[in-house]
Amino acid sequence: MFNGSWRVLSKFLILLISVSMLSGCSLFGLKKKAPQADGETQPQIDPDLIAEFHLGVKALDDEKYPAAEAIFKTILTEKPTNRFQLVVEYNLAAAYEGQKRCKEAGRGYRKVARASLGKFPRVEAQALYRLSFAYTCVGADEKAVVSLLDALRRKKHLQEEVAVAEIPARLASAYARLGNNEKAEVYYSDARRGIQYLRARFKNRRSLNDILAKTLFLMGRIAPIENRVKSDSIEYLSGLEYLQAYLLQAVEMNSDKWSPKAADQISKAYDLVFKVVKDPVGNPSKLESQKKLRQNYQIATEALANLKLLKKNILPNITNNNTLLELRAAIVQRESKFQEYLALNTNENPLTETAEQKEGLKRDLKLKDP
Repeated sequence: MFNGSWRVLSKFLILLISVSMLSGCSLFGLKKKAPQADGETQPQIDPDLIAEFHLGVKALDDEKYPAAEAIFKTILTEKPTNRFQLVVEYNLAAAYEGQKRCKEAGRGYRKVARASLGKFPRVEAQALYRLSFAYTCVGADEKAVVSLLDALRRKKHLQEEVAVAEIPARLASAYARLGNNEKAEVYYSDARRGIQYLRARFKNRRSLNDILAKTLFLMGRIAPIENRVKSDSIEYLSGLEYLQAYLLQAVEMNSDKWSPKAADQISKAYDLVFKVVKDPVGNPSKLESQKKLRQNYQIATEALANLKLLKKNILPNITNNNTLLELRAAIVQRESKFQEYLALNTNENPLTETAEQKEGLKRDLKLKDP
């Protein structure tokens, strides 16, 4: 759902299975009976089932979402597995999410969160966290906020970078779309402090760039759902104003893996907005068409202001980061497209006086080094 921008928590899930294999009790109820001294039997993991599960996880990791869906559905229908089913249901929801089937993903994550309540807190926390993305995808931002706050209350069961940086960033974006700028600023500040903490935490790690680039990318990733953009482009741009700052930072980290993904997210986000603006409006003399033209003009103005802000925040004098140089060129190209549209649809300047004033009031979204 995010252009291959995320990886399922396969290592964690495989670890749970491994623990169940090594422990004296069955964590997921997967085991068959094996002889014991007193005639009782000790359960054993079905190796064929684990092998099939691994294939499904690999399909998710390779972004082969339809294949992953087929594998996990087969496990659920042909090899029912009792409590291990929670893990399979979670990954099936992930496969739906990867295919932008947001409602099905949401139903899956809700089912896992409810079933794991009080039993498997880490699975529950991860399911609530992923559920927030399904809500965001369908435009249910209030529910997304509730889900994110529920996940944040279980932060000890989440990856550190998710708890301290990504969830606050997602909350800031959701509150911004809901028009609650005060809350958005609070969580934006939390996310910034989280990034500073991670910089200090991993400063001696050789993989610091990749760790931070991945975290920043996950903080800023955007659901490229065309219907969502079309239904409320201004709301989408309001969230994008926050998220693009993290994506830009991810590009500036110059990670071979994560920086190109972040740059691609930015470009595709504005391409979707421009597609909405360029939709034919019919006969301009009709009242409804004139209304659509005014809306498109406002959308283009907001998008142009965001692009100018993004370009302003690019670090100067960087010559050894090809991804950043390509992103700068992509921003200029999209900026020109919106300017051209505005120039063709109004006698005013491409960026109106109101928009210029708004741009001047926008905060500097750059995440500073500690």
